[in-house]
Amino acid sequence: MGPRFYLVESDVFSARIPGDAPTEVERSDFESPKLTKGMSEKSIHLQLRKVVRSVLKAAGCKNLRVLDTANHNAKEGNCNKKVFNDAGIYLNTPLTRRAITRAPEHDKESTTKEQLKTHRLGPPSWHWMEVPMVVKANKVDSAFYFKRRPHVEEVEKSTEQDGVESEQTTDALGPESVKKRAEPLLRLSDYRGRESYGHLVNYMDHVFNYQHRTFCYAVYVCFDMARLLYFDRSGAYVTEALSWVETTSLLHELVWKTARLAVTKKFGDMGHDSTATMVDNQTRKRFIKEARNLDLPSHVRAGLAQATESYCPLYMLEVEYVPPSPDEWFPDEPFPFAPEEPTDDAHLDEPLSEPSATLSSSSPMSAKEATPSSDKTVPRVRKFIVGRPHFAGEALVGRCTKGYMAFDVTDPMHWAPCFVKDTWRPYIPNRTRPEHLVYERLLRKGIKPSDGIATFICGGDVGGSRAQWTRIPSDLPGDHGSVPHIHYRVATADIGLPVSQFKTFGELSGLFADALKAHGKVWDLAGVLHRDISVNNIMIRVGQDGQKYGFLIDWELSKVQCELGQGPVKPDRAGTWDFFSTLYLRYPKKPYRRSDDIESFIYAYLYLVLHYHRISAVGLQQQDRSIFKSKAFINGAMVGGDAKWSMMRSGQLPFEIPDNPYLQELLVKILCGCNSCYESINADEMERVYGVFERVTRIKPLKQRVPENAPEDPRRVRRSRFRRLREEGSSGENPYLAIFAKPRPDPPPKSPMEMLEMGSFLSSPDPLRMLLIEHAEKASDLQDKAPDQFHARKHEDCYRPYDLPPDTSGTSTMDDTSGAASSGRSWSEDDSTASSSTGKSKPKAQAPLPSGSSRPKKRALDEDPQDDVTAHDDGEGPLPVRRSKRIKASNGKVPQGPSGEDKCN
Repeated sequence: MGPRFYLVESDVFSARIPGDAPTEVERSDFESPKLTKGMSEKSIHLQLRKVVRSVLKAAGCKNLRVLDTANHNAKEGNCNKKVFNDAGIYLNTPLTRRAITRAPEHDKESTTKEQLKTHRLGPPSWHWMEVPMVVKANKVDSAFYFKRRPHVEEVEKSTEQDGVESEQTTDALGPESVKKRAEPLLRLSDYRGRESYGHLVNYMDHVFNYQHRTFCYAVYVCFDMARLLYFDRSGAYVTEALSWVETTSLLHELVWKTARLAVTKKFGDMGHDSTATMVDNQTRKRFIKEARNLDLPSHVRAGLAQATESYCPLYMLEVEYVPPSPDEWFPDEPFPFAPEEPTDDAHLDEPLSEPSATLSSSSPMSAKEATPSSDKTVPRVRKFIVGRPHFAGEALVGRCTKGYMAFDVTDPMHWAPCFVKDTWRPYIPNRTRPEHLVYERLLRKGIKPSDGIATFICGGDVGGSRAQWTRIPSDLPGDHGSVPHIHYRVATADIGLPVSQFKTFGELSGLFADALKAHGKVWDLAGVLHRDISVNNIMIRVGQDGQKYGFLIDWELSKVQCELGQGPVKPDRAGTWDFFSTLYLRYPKKPYRRSDDIESFIYAYLYLVLHYHRISAVGLQQQDRSIFKSKAFINGAMVGGDAKWSMMRSGQLPFEIPDNPYLQELLVKILCGCNSCYESINADEMERVYGVFERVTRIKPLKQRVPENAPEDPRRVRRSRFRRLREEGSSGENPYLAIFAKPRPDPPPKSPMEMLEMGSFLSSPDPLRMLLIEHAEKASDLQDKAPDQFHARKHEDCYRPYDLPPDTSGTSTMDDTSGAASSGRSWSEDDSTASSSTGKSKPKAQAPLPSGSSRPKKRALDEDPQDDVTAHDDGEGPLPVRRSKRIKASNGKVPQGPSGEDKCN
């Protein structure tokens, strides 16, 4: 999706900050910075801290403090990497002071005692930062352009003289809000600008990942100019470049209003999730004690232990059941609730209206039949205690999923370990639905956890139905391609192992066979198609007897059979890009089918082979990029899959597997089965009906009249000479054509619906499942899993073409996300899935754990693709969007491809 920064007028930004602006009398106690040309960033930090401190003092705010954290590593929430911001406003509580108070080892980093005394240096803590601040001394080091605006009168005068419309014109949205046209905002064409932009996104990413926030303000200073920012999960508002030298500046006002909100303890208006409450010390001690229970699996104990390390605060979260709304219900089931008053369908166009529903006595289904959550024996509100996130998505925009190893403390006498997924689900009426409704449908249809799905506990919007949602989309004019996202949580009892922790490939085949069995049963009994099969959504459940079983998680992108398109559709890329089927990649208008999911299982298995078995191929990273990550933006849609197409059409692996004939035989049989399906594909017809390439009309050349006495064309002489040579031959045909050309008759033309029907191998999971079971029986005892080859062979990828940027799997992007389009899922780029939840990319909270999280999705185009159902959010935006993906490509790091930890843990 790229950087979604929207320029707004300063007065509009001021009006969006809750609270009253300071009076002239109150401003008299504010201080102004004393800036001189050539000042260093450290000196500007000192002036900024002086200004902020004076405003906090004038507001009578003692529970906020400003801290200079430049050049000090953050030990919390970033694996001890050198990721830190320059300064910030922090909460001022006992826990905060313990986290950000300098220890003796920190003093060694200060050059002088005077610096320590004046700058109030301290180690940053992402858990307690209220307003991040970034300081730059030069414009060339800034992520934004800082160009002084001409005076309004000068603009009007210039406009009258030139006879053109001023670039300062705004587009009215009720109150004037987003700039219609403006000067350039982000400096993404410059290396320093891209690097600074990446730092800013990384800072905000840490704040959102390690706090329970709905939005956050930020301050970006460049010498005497500044820009203020407002971030939520749909993007960011940025003010025009403004001067912060005078006490009447908007920067002073932002600090004042924030301070007054803190004094009155209105933390919800400061961007904090009001439903997340910090637990007391006694509850924290019990959490630590329960986490050490030897009856828990080892990976669960390790995950719960890391949730509390480094004084990470613990929070109690609530998940409340609310009745479903009609626009999110299943179209093939009667809605079990009726509105209190008859209404028309107009409310469906108001995406954030509160649904009002009560049980209808005339409904063909009772509430208990409709959803297990409405059973009176089930608590309407369940409580969970969480700490440091087990994984967090690497995108600021989109689903931005976080996963927590937690305790269900609804029953105070019995704490049960579980997994809680916290995400921002996209909302589009009649196209998206909460994940818990899918789990409830599966249970209604008789599908049990033992059949291969997660053990569902509860789910619901945070704070009630659609209570917390992103505000930016509602302010944007017209068809902006952004949809609102609603804060949402779902809890499951399973804390499984990621499928990448298989012991042998025979065992892996058995796990995939279990997942395929569950996939088939869900389709047969419930008519639900998963639509996001990936290595992150296939988990390992360890039974009481130590046996391992595969099960499927993350049903948030699933659709019922009647919702699948019947003809060409608008490109709707839900799922994970790496594992999309070949036809779904090549033909974006093709409606999704069951065969696409089955093919995704094959690519997920092949992906794990590349990671955990030695193969005879030059350039492992090139193989990965070619098969799983290639893409191009063509005519408004993202397409790819050329390597997959060649592999399926030829039925041959692009590499060999030495010393493992069983695995080689399995993959050869699988590709032969796929080849039998793809041989009948009419590529021209598929492109005509479902493709995005423009049709080229072939024009026959006009026959020119040749004069009777015109000289003979010498080209005709040569052709006639070649014709004579052919006639002198024995047969007149090339004898080698029969050897090298395999005759392939063109398949008969099919209707659009018939073209979607694949052969028997991909139309049902049973053929693939039987091959996997056969391999599991043969090779379950072979110790054939190798160390992660993406680490062991990463040196092979050091010398890359100059035009290929390094992999950015470990960096943050503006979006998730959890990467994708349609219902907001990330492709190989965002956004997120987890153990019994969602996720896929490197967790930033701690080192990899043998836990039940499958890692957040990496939004390469980002978050995202990430996360809007419209094609605009597929990461396929204009040039600035594509440039943003290369932000971290020039960091000077050693190029690294996605490792097994990055993708599968």
